[in-house]
Amino acid sequence: MKNKFTEALKIVVLFNLLLLGYSIINPRIHIPLPGGKDTLDIKFPSFRELTEIKVIEENKKAEDLIGKYLENGKNDEAQTGDAAEENQLLINKAVKGKRPLDNFFRALESAGGSRTLRIAHYGDSQIEGDRITQLLRGKFQQKFGGSGIGYVPLADITNHVTITRTSSKNWIRYTVFSNKYGGDKYALSGMMFRFSKAVTVDDEDSTDAVEESPEKEEVNPDEKPAEEVPDTSGQGEGTVAPGADTTSLNLSGVKKEFVKTGKKQKQEIRNSARHNAEKKNIKEEQDANGSGGTVNPPVNNIFLPLTELFKQDDSTKVKKKTLYFDKASVEIRIPPGVSYSRLGLMYGKVPDDCKIEIYDYSKRKKIYSGSLTESRGFNIMYFDLPRMPDNFRIDFKADKSPDLYGLMFEGGGGIQVDNYGIRGHAGIGLELIDPDYLAMQYRQLNTKLLILQYGANAAPYVKSEKTLKEITEMYEKLFRTIRKVAPDISVLVIGPGDMSLNKGGRYIALPYQSRLKNAIKKAAEDNGCAFFDTYEMMGGENSILTWSSKGLSAKDGHFLGKGQEILSKQVFDALMAEFEKYKERKN
Repeated sequence: MKNKFTEALKIVVLFNLLLLGYSIINPRIHIPLPGGKDTLDIKFPSFRELTEIKVIEENKKAEDLIGKYLENGKNDEAQTGDAAEENQLLINKAVKGKRPLDNFFRALESAGGSRTLRIAHYGDSQIEGDRITQLLRGKFQQKFGGSGIGYVPLADITNHVTITRTSSKNWIRYTVFSNKYGGDKYALSGMMFRFSKAVTVDDEDSTDAVEESPEKEEVNPDEKPAEEVPDTSGQGEGTVAPGADTTSLNLSGVKKEFVKTGKKQKQEIRNSARHNAEKKNIKEEQDANGSGGTVNPPVNNIFLPLTELFKQDDSTKVKKKTLYFDKASVEIRIPPGVSYSRLGLMYGKVPDDCKIEIYDYSKRKKIYSGSLTESRGFNIMYFDLPRMPDNFRIDFKADKSPDLYGLMFEGGGGIQVDNYGIRGHAGIGLELIDPDYLAMQYRQLNTKLLILQYGANAAPYVKSEKTLKEITEMYEKLFRTIRKVAPDISVLVIGPGDMSLNKGGRYIALPYQSRLKNAIKKAAEDNGCAFFDTYEMMGGENSILTWSSKGLSAKDGHFLGKGQEILSKQVFDALMAEFEKYKERKN
């Protein structure tokens, strides 16, 4: 009996050794499933993954800080005095007698006139749909005046947290991160929109912007952002926790995928799913703007839905739905408590006259009719309206779509904070915008502060000294480029917070997160930018577990409702503390 047990044990040990050896040689196994369409994928952990794992532990410092933030949050003025005495989260070091935020503070002193002073808030899904931005905007407008919500994209892959926007399905959304349009005349937001006359989608598709499907439910700030398009390359070495941005970067092959040596700039990588969507969209736009057949216009009634025709795809037997349009539309509903006094449109090249009509749903009548005439540069049009509607639709009609950038909901003077969030964007796409064109937009809009909130998308891929160095160089180049484009505009870099990674059902700490934060901080300081330390604000290493356990963030690092409030208050209070120091130095 003992011999049989020994033999069985030997077989088990031998089998495990063989399995271990095979996993080193071929860490991925693809087993075809019946039917031939799907496969069962098995991935063995690498030796590095096994040795690098650092299970998250509790963080007492984070616990104490959260208690302090929540207590101080009961009184908006409570922490401003403390921050003025000891402002360790915001770095605003003097270089040759001048500090990075001085230009912004100088403009802030004169805020309140008839001309609006603008703050541009750039970021990824941490801020998309006006998350965090709307909280900062509220604080600035309460203290310095102003109204409205600033820039609103014509369509997006997520809903807006402040207003309700419904876009017709024939919008094509281009960004500097994905679905690039081939030119460099983007809006300062990094986006550009065109519309087509016909779009073919799957019957069940509910796409508002052709690039990707947005969530249809209302955005809840207590929920983490929707998941990114997953990495289908099969090369990633782990998956970001649900809801995180996935830029599909495999930095173990960084020279081939993330940094293209010999190119003009470093480029973010699209995964195969996003790349296929991009090719499809380009083809649709070419078909729409060419002479590709006749278009059956819908019934000429502004309150009827767009015409929908159905076709059968004989090759795949998948039912398709072809949508025909004689216009592109955006419906906006403004909630109570949000006021604005001017409605504007940002746009670029206009190859052909484009008719614009605005319909007030509450009055059930047309309140504006005009047009965009041929143009090649950056423009802002403000509509002459009898009243600012809170429930309306704006229609665009043209044989060939102009380059449209977005709507602007403005107040008279004071402060405006514009949200320029693009999901998955690590920031470097801004380098694709023509620098002169970008600088011109900043001047025309009177932008005096740029807030760059990036770093989270690159964090999960920093797994070696090599990739840390390369990503550091990437941000050094980005900050250097921005400072060159806008030398008289202050720049505040909000660094990445603590994050965790989901590996095999376990959340583990990112081993290079602290060093990445320090590298971005140094790159900001070296290029004349101020820096806000989100990582230390949270409590440092392993603080993410405490924040997520209290419902302040998701484990992937996305701040939820109350966590967003804490971050926005800490940033604003730190800025106001520095503003007081600036006034003291000046006097």
